[in-house]
Amino acid sequence: MRFGINIGPVFMKVGNDRKKTFVLLSKVVGIGWFVAISITLFSVLGYFLDNKLHTTPFLTLLGVILGTLVAFVGIIRLMRQIN
Repeated sequence: MRFGINIGPVFMKVGNDRKKTFVLLSKVVGIGWFVAISITLFSVLGYFLDNKLHTTPFLTLLGVILGTLVAFVGIIRLMRQIN
């Protein structure tokens, strides 16, 4: 016990399902990475195209919106897999 917090019972409840718990945690962490990469990738692509085509800030904003939509759809799909 450290600083009055005992996390031991939390892991003891998991018991035999430890592998399932780690699989679930890896999927949840994967969702975060998927969101970050999707939004960043589409934003950078929009920014690059804006500089090439001189359409600032239109394509950057479009990239952010598209990246957010892709991330949202990806979250829904991954959550359906988890359930």
